[in-house]
Amino acid sequence: MVSLKKFRDLLAFTAVLLCCAAGYSQERQLDATLEREVVTLGNSVYLNVVFYGTDNVEAPIISTVDGLNIKYINSFKDTYFEKGASGVKTTFSYLVMPLKPGNYKIGPFVLSSKSEKFAAAPVNLIVAEADDMTPARPQPPSGGASAPTNKNPSTDKVAPRAYRGDNAFLVLEGPAPEIFQNEILKVRMKIYVKEMGLKNISFPSFVQNNGFSIGEWNEPHQAQEVYNGQLYNTLEFFVDISGVKEGEYVLGPAVTACDAIMQKRVQRGGSSFGRSVFDDSFFSSTFGQVETYPIELESNVLKFKVLPFPQDGKPESFDGAVGSYRMDVSVTAKQIKLGEPINLNVAITGDGNFATVHEPAVEVSDDMKAYEPEITKKDRAKIYKQIILPKT
Repeated sequence: MVSLKKFRDLLAFTAVLLCCAAGYSQERQLDATLEREVVTLGNSVYLNVVFYGTDNVEAPIISTVDGLNIKYINSFKDTYFEKGASGVKTTFSYLVMPLKPGNYKIGPFVLSSKSEKFAAAPVNLIVAEADDMTPARPQPPSGGASAPTNKNPSTDKVAPRAYRGDNAFLVLEGPAPEIFQNEILKVRMKIYVKEMGLKNISFPSFVQNNGFSIGEWNEPHQAQEVYNGQLYNTLEFFVDISGVKEGEYVLGPAVTACDAIMQKRVQRGGSSFGRSVFDDSFFSSTFGQVETYPIELESNVLKFKVLPFPQDGKPESFDGAVGSYRMDVSVTAKQIKLGEPINLNVAITGDGNFATVHEPAVEVSDDMKAYEPEITKKDRAKIYKQIILPKT
């Protein structure tokens, strides 16, 4: 059985392998799109800022717009393969909540990476009164933004075709169809394969994810499973999702791109039944030639109803954090000399949606100055380190 480390390496370099096979390098650029450009007062809209490139980048800081409340939701990195072009993109999602009617311009957007700056043009939003007509909502593509159109794909690259058959398919599974807003739930996507091989498997992406905050896909787990009376090799992914606003939504289908390896001749000797088809050993043990071609696998969809926060027992200071948390507060010293700073450390740990955990409010007297805290994110923890300096 192939090791999980090999799977991690295989998946981490999927985009690089695809680009190398096509004979070109990915062009870095920044795009910004709105879920829709016209909304009525009282309805929110998603803003997606997408960086096309393999760099690890920070979320762009969006300037305040009078009349709008813009809240950063999350970011996720995935691969795309469209119109013969492939690569890696990072999507930064924001929730835009109108406070009053009007015509608004959001942006421009600027992002820095490796001493270079990338810019995207502003987007325009029209907020109408609640009783005005609103145009039909367009369905956003995967990640909330389309791939850039000025790429230079190789003429040798073969576009992947949708595969429909019993030898390879995707199954998307989720929890109960009703969830509370900001509640973290695990969604599972499983690839089933038999009698063929798959390699260069990309991380899954959702064709439609409006209404959800999507986390990072975990390292996949390989196994075998009997499905409809037949033995399949499986590759299982998990991802955390949460509903960011109440309503009824569709998640999916999930799509993954990969290379399919098919035998040209029947294998002589032993049987391939029950062996891993995610490893090159499957192909090296096959006598005769094989052919490789890119395919896309598409899953079913999941339907969810996101419920509002329960009103019974909700604290007055509640601001959307859902989970079970513990907060520990400490200072470096309880007695200091004049001019010496106080280091305040606040650690929030537990289980829940840490994307909704906000900076704790720290009140200081007029004779002290509190600086912006340094925020460190860890697994199941957020740590805030803040300097407080006495003025006198």
